[in-house]
Amino acid sequence: MSATSTAGEGFVAAPLGIARPPPYYGPHDALATGTDLAPLVWRGQILTVVTLGLYRFWYKTDLRRWYWRNTVIGGTTLEYRGSAKELFVGFLFALAIMVPLYLVSAYVGLFLGENVAAVAQALFGAAFVFLVQYGAFRSRRYRLTRTVWRGIRFDQTGSAAMFALKSMGWMVLTLLSAGILFPLMRRALERHRVVNTRFGSASGAFDVRVAPLMKRWLLLVVPMVVLLGGGGIQAALAADGLSGSNEQIAAVAVAILMVVLGVLWPLLLWPAYRAAEFRLFTSGTSIGPVRFASSFQTRRLYGLFGKVIGLSVVAAIAVLLVLAALVPAVFTAFSAGAPSFGMILIPVVLYLSGFTLFAVLKELVFKQGFWRHAVETLGIENLAAVDGIIGSSVSPESATGEGLADALDFGGV
Repeated sequence: MSATSTAGEGFVAAPLGIARPPPYYGPHDALATGTDLAPLVWRGQILTVVTLGLYRFWYKTDLRRWYWRNTVIGGTTLEYRGSAKELFVGFLFALAIMVPLYLVSAYVGLFLGENVAAVAQALFGAAFVFLVQYGAFRSRRYRLTRTVWRGIRFDQTGSAAMFALKSMGWMVLTLLSAGILFPLMRRALERHRVVNTRFGSASGAFDVRVAPLMKRWLLLVVPMVVLLGGGGIQAALAADGLSGSNEQIAAVAVAILMVVLGVLWPLLLWPAYRAAEFRLFTSGTSIGPVRFASSFQTRRLYGLFGKVIGLSVVAAIAVLLVLAALVPAVFTAFSAGAPSFGMILIPVVLYLSGFTLFAVLKELVFKQGFWRHAVETLGIENLAAVDGIIGSSVSPESATGEGLADALDFGGV
């Protein structure tokens, strides 16, 4: 739709004099369809556990195909053309890199001096961080080159190595600033990803002011630092002398309370920050003449977190109750000197069951809920301009494109 179009049923023209209009949304720009994800998730998660993780390449591919084909943009669904075989080959390729690095690090730690081992471990840690960021960039490139809309393939240009180096530099700056620069790091890395995004002949652009995000981040991080720092100082002062007086006990209690609040504060405010970041980053993204906007609701993200936590607690209690009911029988069998394989297997089965149940809840409740709300609150301006974008011939990324990401198990849907 154009800036003056009313076809989006709610898109309003920008007043004169405003260079960048506030986001307005056409309710039919993007739709999230599909209600049959549960059988796929249950089957995929159980088979992944039974095959000791081998099936996850097929499970991840099935998940992506489901999400892609149920995401409707301008009346046309996305299409995912990746394959499980490509993910598996990429995984093997990544192991050929990671295993030698790990073996060298272990050898240095065992047979060389402590000083050399410390330097080697630091280098290995830096190499690991580099590979994580390298793999994340390649993973995104893989997913984009396997994504097609209206017959046109997405792409991502740019160097994965440069992205990894930029990420590491920003991590160092963020650590030196005690976390204050975190929003700047997030914006810089997202800009690097978006400006290297291509859709046919159209290029991505990213324009986000960091001030609104920084305000929310300082509200999260400053009280946390004050509470944790104050609690640590209070505990050190209270421990001086260890007299055991009532005043000292009260001081220790205050220190503990400050530390607990310092830990809980960022956990409570993190969803609000992430929702604001998602809205700002989405609304600052454009591809060619097409601009995006988001009205993602903070309360919806809190609701998703609450549902997952609540259901996980219920599931954990159920697993513990079953385990507690079986403990007397297990104890009796072991006391009689005749432990059976079945008794030994019970805790393992319960653990795997709990792990599977949590993974299913995370996918069906949180990830699906986030995806559905994100799509349904997405606004697209000037969508009709897509008709003028000529699809360039973008060849698929190689099968190793997501290898590092998958080997390190952070390749997201």
